[in-house]
Formats: sequence, C-alpha cells, structure tokens
Amino acid sequence: MSIIPAILATREQAFALVMAGIMSSLPIPTDIRIGHDHTLVLHLGNDFPGGVWAWTRYLSLPDPAAGGKPILGADRWFDSFGAEVSRASQHQALPGWSVRVVTYITVNAPAEQVTR
Repeated sequence: MSIIPAILATREQAFALVMAGIMSSLPIPTDIRIGHDHTLVLHLGNDFPGGVWAWTRYLSLPDPAAGGKPILGADRWFDSFGAEVSRASQHQALPGWSVRVVTYITVNAPAEQVTR
C-alpha cells in the first residue's frame, strides 16, 4: 500500500480545517502553507494579533506570545507574535502535525539600538 494517499488525505483534512475556520468568519490568512512534511502555517498579515488570538482559540493552540527577538526591517522594528504546537504534541484535529499561527508586530527598537 502506498503512503501517498494517506498523506494527501491528511493534507486535505488540514485544508478542510482552515476552510471551516474561514467560513466561520475567522480572518483570512494572507499566507496558508500546508506542507508535505505535515506542517500547517497560517500567516495573518502584519500587526494583526487579534487574528492570531482568534485562530489560536479555534485551533486550540497555546496562548500566543511575542518571539522576543526584534528584527530591523526596511522601515520598522518588528517581532513575531504567534502560537504553535509541534508534531509531538498530538494536536487534536491534526495529530502528528506541527501547527503555527503567526503575525509580525511592530515593536520599539531594543534599548541598545536607541542609544547608538
């Protein structure tokens, strides 16, 4: 028996889960990645922590948090803000999958950058 149909069925389940969230009025992600490696990533545009919270509740993920590593972009400092579970966590809707919901939020420059 081929493993390909099992992987496709699981990817179809991930797609159905995301579409059900969108149909229930959750914010539409700007980027949806459903990887062949059993990874689901939803990116919710920039500066959209409310969207991350909504998807986090829908997917039963841990509370979101900032990544704690500010990055200087072209015109602002930003940091990731999101929630995720690893494959080992046995996510209830997608067991064996890594699931991540993220946005990038504008943050103040780190203190060592301000004093330069």
